[in-house]
Amino acid sequence: MATHAQGTVGRSAVGTESRKRLLIGLGGVLVLALVVLGIWAIVQAVQPTEMEVATDLVDEWTVAWNANDPDAVAALFTEDVVYASPARHLEGRDNIHNFVAGMSSSVTHGEVLGEGTVLENGAVVFPMSYVFSGDETWAGEVEVTLEDGLISRFEWLHWELQE
Repeated sequence: MATHAQGTVGRSAVGTESRKRLLIGLGGVLVLALVVLGIWAIVQAVQPTEMEVATDLVDEWTVAWNANDPDAVAALFTEDVVYASPARHLEGRDNIHNFVAGMSSSVTHGEVLGEGTVLENGAVVFPMSYVFSGDETWAGEVEVTLEDGLISRFEWLHWELQE
């Protein structure tokens, strides 16, 4: 019996030691998971939202457009951008650059009129207005779709002449 009791005690000590190692290992995994989740949360908090990126790009676009700066305007778009307005349909960054470079001073001022609205497809719609030829003001919306931090689609929507 003494041998049996010693064997039981020996196995019990080994089982306790294994459980301790298992618990320490699981604790380490839990701590690592919490650290990874914490880092992920920090990265998410620091990264700008789609709305913030779109707002910044549209603001930059408006400044560049008003300055009639084709290089600055074109730099905001992807290589294969689609630009659609009531007057013209352009595809590609180079075509947008050439369009702005060839523009006269007919568009004297563009302005974002308010905050954007995110659509279900991820695009953002901004209310805007433009003054053409010094006295003709049009108001409407532009829909902006982003890809890799640049504008991949810029579409003018619902434009009306203001009186």
